[in-house]
Amino acid sequence: MDEYSGVNRANSQYLYGLIILITLVMWVPNLALTRDYTLPLISLIAIVISPFIVATILLMFAKMSITVDDAKIRLVFWWGFPQKEILINDIRAVELHELSYWWGTGVKKTKQGSIWRAWGKTTVLVKQSNGKSVTIGSDNPDELLQAIRSRLNH
Repeated sequence: MDEYSGVNRANSQYLYGLIILITLVMWVPNLALTRDYTLPLISLIAIVISPFIVATILLMFAKMSITVDDAKIRLVFWWGFPQKEILINDIRAVELHELSYWWGTGVKKTKQGSIWRAWGKTTVLVKQSNGKSVTIGSDNPDELLQAIRSRLNH
């Protein structure tokens, strides 16, 4: 059977908006609270470096690749880290699941398992035989669901 490959990309407005917001949160209070616009060197360094750190972290989780073959599901974020493999033999059930945007992007641990997504409201919930679940974000959740179900039936 052919390998399924899909992606989960974050919304660019979300990414750039968050970077701009963090930059403004760093700049505006420092400029408003200082006289004559002179800042200590450490404040200038923090103001300049922190948006780059935030942008780096956001871009790391901006895109996730999903691969489904006969043996496993493989999830890898843009820069190759973090990554996860779920064995097809360990899957008990799979279904579509609606997830709030409040959960954000990246990898989250929950009581039931974990969430892996870059963006999207409709996700694929993979229930494993050990009782844990993995919620996977996808740009095409219906296709991902069908790819996993077809492997479960073989």
